[in-house]
Amino acid sequence: METGYGKVVTFYSYKGGVGRSMALANIAVILAKWGKKVLMVDWDLEAPGLEYFFFHRTKDKDRIRQVQEKKGVIDILMNRLESASFQSEAISWNDYEVDLAEIVPIHKEGSLKLITSGRKGADYVEKVRKFNYSEFYDTSDGGVFIEEIRIAWLDKFDYVFIDSRTGLTESGGVCTIHLPDILLLLFSPNEQSLKGVLNVADRSQTKRAALSFTRYELQ
Repeated sequence: METGYGKVVTFYSYKGGVGRSMALANIAVILAKWGKKVLMVDWDLEAPGLEYFFFHRTKDKDRIRQVQEKKGVIDILMNRLESASFQSEAISWNDYEVDLAEIVPIHKEGSLKLITSGRKGADYVEKVRKFNYSEFYDTSDGGVFIEEIRIAWLDKFDYVFIDSRTGLTESGGVCTIHLPDILLLLFSPNEQSLKGVLNVADRSQTKRAALSFTRYELQ
């Protein structure tokens, strides 16, 4: 099921250190300044930190702490894995979204929001380690759940930017196959980095054809 005219764009790199998250943050700000409604989602659960592109590590310590106390991606996924009664339509997105308009000057018709990787409590690492994507999809109807979330995002935003995990991972598969309309591939000028993103692009096109949800061709 397609909805509206919004686009989900996944920013992916096979290797780290290519400026993926920085590119995402900068493009998001530019579009918000042009009057677009933009949501950034930090799906790099193992190495999160998209909020640091907007808050200074030392000067804004208290604000960063507040942001990192917000629930995020892993909290949504774990809630669904642990209870099938946790429905997407019941999610109060204000509990998850960080409004960045107060610190980034944007167009009056635009918006710029962030959903972090999750609440950075003492149990964050354990949640990420414990979460099983195969179980999530097989026993918790995870595919339908993520599709419903995707539709909810596109009903509110012109662009949803997903910051994906590097390498070949299950979470990367969700980000590069299930979620995006556009797969933006970043790489450094070496053979491993280039061949890595080309392999993921080919794999995403192939696997996407098997999705049980209507999609236009991946760009």
